[in-house]
Amino acid sequence: MNLFTKYIGIGAVAVLVGSTALQAIPQVGNNHFVTVASASSKSKIKKVKLGMTKKQVKKILGKPDRDDSGMLTYEKYGYLYFSKGKLTGGEDKNIQAQVTKKNAAKKSSKVNKRQTLLSQAKYFGTKDVESIQKATYAYASTEIDGGMMYMWKSKAGKLIRVDLDEYGKTAVYKYDDSKDNGLGEQLYIGKTILQKKPRTTVVYP
Repeated sequence: MNLFTKYIGIGAVAVLVGSTALQAIPQVGNNHFVTVASASSKSKIKKVKLGMTKKQVKKILGKPDRDDSGMLTYEKYGYLYFSKGKLTGGEDKNIQAQVTKKNAAKKSSKVNKRQTLLSQAKYFGTKDVESIQKATYAYASTEIDGGMMYMWKSKAGKLIRVDLDEYGKTAVYKYDDSKDNGLGEQLYIGKTILQKKPRTTVVYP
């Protein structure tokens, strides 16, 4: 059992919560539908965007050679794939380029969110106890066996901090309402900081 989690009862997190002021593109080889598209055809397909409905796509490209529930087939453009009524991919290079760009943006956004979460957890974990206990408008708190438990609504989501007096350690977790103690992934662990370091004043002769 985790050193921190064994001290947390089901009721502790309840106190805090109550008081807290593209769809993959199938690989189709040797596609016999795709032919050399004219300049006019290329111009049309460039107007087709991910997220469009079948009706919108047909308005731009015209009547398809085949219309299935999750796919439109054009001799000039190949297969266009739909999920929940929205265009999610296709064989044409213009559509594939959009999918690649969208996936890259999603990946970048996910990385940025993760970095923000870890940064917020470290900030919370390294904040001194004295300042946290004074800022009751920002941090909810409750006593637990052997220490204190705090909750903070950060810009990255709810975080829970556990301070254990016996060990002088602080751990910060992502709040998980599916867990009885509310402790999700551990994001930070370090020495408990009780007070801010006094400012050093340099006096020159």
